[in-house]
Amino acid sequence: MAECPVSYLSKVMAISNETCLLIGGAIDIKQTKVFPYVFQANQDGNLERKTNMLQARAAFGCHLDKASKRVYVIGGSINQDEATDQCEVYDIKKDKWSPLPSLDVNICSSSAITLGEFEAGSKYLFSFGGITKNEGELNIISNIFRLDLEF
Repeated sequence: MAECPVSYLSKVMAISNETCLLIGGAIDIKQTKVFPYVFQANQDGNLERKTNMLQARAAFGCHLDKASKRVYVIGGSINQDEATDQCEVYDIKKDKWSPLPSLDVNICSSSAITLGEFEAGSKYLFSFGGITKNEGELNIISNIFRLDLEF
């Protein structure tokens, strides 16, 4: 069984009735150290280490597209004072992370959803709201961002 670090501001995504993914997070609420870790947990409490995210992060937007079995990650805190504009996608079947186009702004604590359809799954990834962090200064975002997943 893999050992999972205690994590703040991480995400948990149910990928079936028996399993979930625990993704990213920070060692403390101040986000002095963030993690790229991904674990798969089953209903028996067993943890299996999966491939790390490309970038360590906490307080990120996250959405599971059940049709394509992909997890989308948007922005997030990379330390106490900074957020990132980087986005990535995790293919559950292949246990592989891939980069997505970046946002126009560094963002954390946003909400995410995929909509529309094309052969490989959803067509668009939307990010709603969130916070920008620049040298410790926080600003609320009221924008909606859309990423085209057919790139």
